[in-house]
Amino acid sequence: MFNIFSKTTKETQGYIALYNLKEWWLHSFTDEERKHIVEVFQPLGAPKDVLVAGEFQSDSRPLSFLSSLAGWFDNPRDRHLAHKIIAKAEDFLASENNILDLHFFYPTKMKLFYKERENPSALKKATDACLKQIEISEKAADAFRKEYGDNQLPAHEGYEQLCIILEKEGKFDEAIKFAEQAKKQGWGGAWDGRVERCKRKIEKSLKK
Repeated sequence: MFNIFSKTTKETQGYIALYNLKEWWLHSFTDEERKHIVEVFQPLGAPKDVLVAGEFQSDSRPLSFLSSLAGWFDNPRDRHLAHKIIAKAEDFLASENNILDLHFFYPTKMKLFYKERENPSALKKATDACLKQIEISEKAADAFRKEYGDNQLPAHEGYEQLCIILEKEGKFDEAIKFAEQAKKQGWGGAWDGRVERCKRKIEKSLKK
């Protein structure tokens, strides 16, 4: 019986084959890591070993798939695996034309690195991910409205997290700018409250 986790096997199928990720899968992880990834990744209703076994079709694209996969490993024990998955997902950014796939990718990266924010490099990557999501926010808003109608837009994690980072750094003017921009674009969130809080903090600092 072949070993579906071994680097030498030629039998890898499942999602890995569907998205043409075999070479990356076999050369980026050890046998033990591959075995662990397959055991952890168990989407509801999916067959066992769906990552590497079986043949099927899917409407999703590699970026969306890898974003989802990374989320399964965003914990202290497995975060090094999530880093590898996110790095591979970034290979597809330039060729991805689905604006919502891009919109949902950046918060995945942001949350992954923000949990390691004590490391300046990780905090910068989290901040950059916020800014990248904000760069496409107007196009994403249009895509949401086209896809789901003219209902209120959902929360925007990039705007929210960036405002939190800026407030913690004492950059209240910048936080106000981004909060007002998010509100103007129609993204859900307590933007007025954030703006008022930042204004009070500015006033307080001026009185010192």
